[in-house]
Amino acid sequence: MDSGSLEPTKTRDILASFIKGVHKSLRDKCSVSENADQIWKEHCQNKQLLDEYARSMKSLATEYWNLSDEEGKKQSRNNWTKEIILDYFRNEGIKNERTREKRKIENFIHFRLPNYEYSYPELDYKLNESITILDVGSCYNPMKDIKEFDILAVDLAPGDSSVLKCDFLSVQLSNKLEIENYVVKSLPKGTFDCIVFSMLLEYIPIKQQRLECSIKAYELLKTEGLLIIITPDSKHETANAAMIKSWRLALSLLGFSRITYSKLKHIHCMAFRKTPVELELWGKLTISSLNRNQEVSNLGDLMYIPQDLK
Repeated sequence: MDSGSLEPTKTRDILASFIKGVHKSLRDKCSVSENADQIWKEHCQNKQLLDEYARSMKSLATEYWNLSDEEGKKQSRNNWTKEIILDYFRNEGIKNERTREKRKIENFIHFRLPNYEYSYPELDYKLNESITILDVGSCYNPMKDIKEFDILAVDLAPGDSSVLKCDFLSVQLSNKLEIENYVVKSLPKGTFDCIVFSMLLEYIPIKQQRLECSIKAYELLKTEGLLIIITPDSKHETANAAMIKSWRLALSLLGFSRITYSKLKHIHCMAFRKTPVELELWGKLTISSLNRNQEVSNLGDLMYIPQDLK
């Protein structure tokens, strides 16, 4: 794709169109096949396409999204992510969330389950000198220079030498990190302080695979660890509110508690913590607090994006 001589706006539109085209092609193939996993596997083997995708995404992010003016900084996904992570782990974030969570549980039991025996666990989060972060779909490792972060950046097609190759959907989970020839073969369960899904879930072609990514994040995080999800949307905040609520429900039923949400100009930004509350109780509270009148039979159905409905 040679777009260097085009006007900046046209170049940006061409790059964005290519990215969206890759996503659409994947969804279209999966919509007429019963084997989405095979389609994804074949996609992951298309080196030429993946390399072009990586170049396009890096160009969009570094030349058009990361503006240096004040408005650009306010709308920056990387700045938002940095502030949320530091506030949660370095300031009073964890303590405040424990207090809020404990109050929610106590009120729920008091009013809805008066005979339920439960006590909120005593917690002591063990944080290393640096905050360990798994950045999935990182492309060019945009937060690598933040001194407080110890980042393992992974991507299908790395756009920077600091990023390792990894298919997050198929990578094995074990008790240790295994890397072979700059390819991640295995990720360690329960070891990361934070996992970042920035512009990731809309790439994944079907709902069930998006759920699988979320389940893996849960298993890889420490208890009380943080999951950051950023997804694009240039429409008004309420245009896709139902989708955001649906994702929140799915993630809550997996064992996450949403701690904050922001709608910036072109993106939704969400942060969830891996709750220490037992899943059965947290699920009951979730169903009640989100005004659901019945249990959810398939969590995968909740992880839809607007393009799935077209």
